[in-house]
Amino acid sequence: MQEGFARVDKEMQEGFARVDKEMQEGFARVDEKFAENDNRFAQINKRLEKIDERFIQIDKRFDQIDKRFDQIDKFQATQMEFNNQVLIALNRIETKLETHDAKIQVLEKTKADKQVIG
Repeated sequence: MQEGFARVDKEMQEGFARVDKEMQEGFARVDEKFAENDNRFAQINKRLEKIDERFIQIDKRFDQIDKRFDQIDKFQATQMEFNNQVLIALNRIETKLETHDAKIQVLEKTKADKQVIG
């Protein structure tokens, strides 16, 4: 019976050793996978940082473009106001010219009438 217990004990020890070895190998594989994943995450983080930097640059560029469009809008508004003032001035000049033309026609008619009379 002692031999039976010894044999069972030996088999149990061998079984525990195999299980322990397999667990250690499994943990080593898991640790290796974690290391690979950590490396991948580090690469992903580097790429995300580059993307974030590019996004910041693009955002700054869009801000510059928006400011430029605002400047263009202000310039166009100023230009439109100037053009409107020029049109108003031209309309006044045209009105004055028409008035002068009418006066000249009256003077020429009066002159012609005087020549006929005189």
